[in-house]
Amino acid sequence: MGWGARFVVYDTGSENRPKSGSFWCHYAIPTPVIEAGSRAKADTVLINYETNNPRNINIDAVHVWDGNKRIFAADGLNFINSTQGDDEFDGGISGQSFSPDTSVNLSRLFRRNIVDRDVFFGVGVSILIRANDARDDFLEIRSVGIDFDLPR
Repeated sequence: MGWGARFVVYDTGSENRPKSGSFWCHYAIPTPVIEAGSRAKADTVLINYETNNPRNINIDAVHVWDGNKRIFAADGLNFINSTQGDDEFDGGISGQSFSPDTSVNLSRLFRRNIVDRDVFFGVGVSILIRANDARDDFLEIRSVGIDFDLPR
């Protein structure tokens, strides 16, 4: 399968009923705070993921933090039960994750620019995952990263 964090919404009942809800997951990003005597700048947030049913389980918000200060927010992405899609939110990787031949489709990443911000602490990325009537559906996050502008 390779590496990934798979999210499936379960309930406590004995029947597999459609489930709804949301939760945050948080990723710490290795951060080059100072390079060549100058501060690095956060430039772009990238998330590579797959969902087998983007209308029932998907990413609803992405926040980027420098320590306890939020430096980027994309809220209300709301692609659940939408008749319109965003190419950046249709799976990240085509096909299922079980094939060792699956490769990254770079044109299908969630990618958003961050207004250049000097980095003072460690950077973290928070992702809000939302499910609506999900039944046997999953969302799998393959990688989360930040592009940094480094002084030369």
